[in-house]
Amino acid sequence: MPVSLQESARTPIVSVENVSVDFDGEEGSFRAIRNLSFSFAPGETLAVVGESGSDKSTTGRSM
Repeated sequence: MPVSLQESARTPIVSVENVSVDFDGEEGSFRAIRNLSFSFAPGETLAVVGESGSDKSTTGRSM
């Protein structure tokens, strides 16, 4: 069955579910990101904002 343009515009092109990122340190493991989930469809924009050190870069690199 063909997919309409409206349906395909709502279909996520990126979908991330329950991502966690751990780092090993001198005092054990540190969970930097816990259960991150998001998705976006064609034409949508995702902005990741937050304070310095809030793991925005780690979020991008985890993909």
